[in-house]
Amino acid sequence: MINHIEMCSESNKKSARFLAKAIEGMNPFLNKEGHFSLATTINKGRTFSPHTFFDLFCSSIPEFAEIAMRLASKPSAPGATERDYKDTKFVWTKARNRLTPEEVEMLKYRTASFV
Repeated sequence: MINHIEMCSESNKKSARFLAKAIEGMNPFLNKEGHFSLATTINKGRTFSPHTFFDLFCSSIPEFAEIAMRLASKPSAPGATERDYKDTKFVWTKARNRLTPEEVEMLKYRTASFV
């Protein structure tokens, strides 16, 4: 998990202080210490979306919460990534290589809604 936090911190150009606080904030979460040991918190962790959970319960460790929300928003299975790549490849061809990323997303949405 520390490797993921380091990679996410580097890719988002966060400071070394931010990284140290995120790693420090990870320990109570992983070890279920403090309010993370309560049954209600554990139950909410199973039922809430990651963004809602970390927004509500991690106000005392905002650095870890920011990294955790970024990691939780990544697709966990390769299928979603492959579908997104396929849709992008369909829209962003050699003839349309001057499109901005925003235009590509718009065209992907339009294509998907007509199929």
